[in-house]
Amino acid sequence: MSVFVIGEAGVNHNGSLENAIKLIDVAKKAGCNAVKFQTFDYERIASESASLAKYQVSNLSSEINQREMLRPLQLTYDEFECLKKYCDDVKIEFMSTPSDPVDLDFLISIGIKRIKISSSDIDNKPLLYKASQTGLQIILSTGMATFFEVQRSINYIKSFTSSGEIVIMQCTSEYPCPDEYLNLNVLDTYMKTFDLPTGFSDHSEGKLASLCAVAKGVNYIEKHFTLSNKLSGPDHKASLEPQELEEFIQMIRKAEIFMGNKDKEVTRCEKDNRLRMRKSLTIDQFGNHLMQRPANKGIDPWDWEPS
Repeated sequence: MSVFVIGEAGVNHNGSLENAIKLIDVAKKAGCNAVKFQTFDYERIASESASLAKYQVSNLSSEINQREMLRPLQLTYDEFECLKKYCDDVKIEFMSTPSDPVDLDFLISIGIKRIKISSSDIDNKPLLYKASQTGLQIILSTGMATFFEVQRSINYIKSFTSSGEIVIMQCTSEYPCPDEYLNLNVLDTYMKTFDLPTGFSDHSEGKLASLCAVAKGVNYIEKHFTLSNKLSGPDHKASLEPQELEEFIQMIRKAEIFMGNKDKEVTRCEKDNRLRMRKSLTIDQFGNHLMQRPANKGIDPWDWEPS
């Protein structure tokens, strides 16, 4: 299975349907398997007392609360229907992260294939319950969570016979995330403990962290992208621009080729070299034993015994 790459458009459309369609085009051209947005109602998702996270303050440079920040970034359900149809037309999978069961109901009604649960909702039991009843794949991000909370959520989802496949995503919820907090070795813990498909929700700067995750054997990669890092908004600065996203996908596909398979064997490209570069046991005119190329010149060297 090749790595499933999710281009995280998020709210980088800045509330514009036109920009959202442009982001779909960017994701399609780059080679993403899916493009993902965020579906929310700004009044339901945040109270008036919810202050901005530090990275949001830094990226916005304004003294507003989360509700005020999110209001102009919200798309309507009608607009999401348009985006789903457009994705179907250009043949890229549409995804969107619901903030609550109401939004999830809507997304199911327009035909999403899988459900993304954000790190901020790993303890959102009503949403996890609703997702568990659908039979759809659930992609669970684990930023800001303890191992106990991760295990608790997975066990809760799996307790329902109606639940679909779970994908567990290593994630650190800082934008951009400092290198020393990426903690990719947590993936080894997830693989060993849960025996579930794994992924990496990459909030780092650049492309290297995701390539390291691919080398560890993840099945899913999620990466933020934008039309331009110069746009105003909470996530643009930690996102890849269109050309960078193309390069990112190309590097992931190259890394998959590098990984090959787990069987150690003589590869097709080595077979001729094996014959010409390995040695065989020969005897020179003076009766001395020599190990000489090619491999088929004399006796198999493994037949040699010390005298």
